[in-house]
Amino acid sequence: PDRLLCLDGGVEAWRQAGLGLETVAEAAIIPATSTSDSSPHSANEALAFEKRATTDYVAKLAAEPDSAVLLDTREVSEFNGSPNGDAYGSARSGHIPGAISWPWKTQLFEASGQPPALRSCEDILESLPGDAASLEVVAYCTGGIRSGFVYMVLRGCGLSKVRNYDGSWWAWAANTSLPCEG
Repeated sequence: PDRLLCLDGGVEAWRQAGLGLETVAEAAIIPATSTSDSSPHSANEALAFEKRATTDYVAKLAAEPDSAVLLDTREVSEFNGSPNGDAYGSARSGHIPGAISWPWKTQLFEASGQPPALRSCEDILESLPGDAASLEVVAYCTGGIRSGFVYMVLRGCGLSKVRNYDGSWWAWAANTSLPCEG
């Protein structure tokens, strides 16, 4: 796409502008053939499975450094960690080993202007690490909100192999068997 737009004010602003909404029927459930694996068993689960990354999935990717790009979308200070602990109350401070600091505000928005405008898709995609176009990209933050926004923008800009780690740093830091850096 040439342009990606975000609506300031969300769905309420859309409604207040007098614009309509559509309701889409929920996908049909596909019967499970087996419950012994972690693969999705419904159309909704299959869609979510392609869009989200679990802690186990991210741990597998972190153990294989060249298999994916892990984007830490938090502020640089959060990525670096603090000896005083995590500002948002996570069990540990720092980042997932192998992750790349990619602060969402500075990477997605123009430096000036009120309200801040999204940078062009070309600029956003060029700001990703060099191998991002050929590898899967997994975005994370503290609790999946900022990374969810990054996920939406990257998909809107045409990146197809991208997931959101919705458990994010809270889930990773809480599991003391998982390594952290910073």
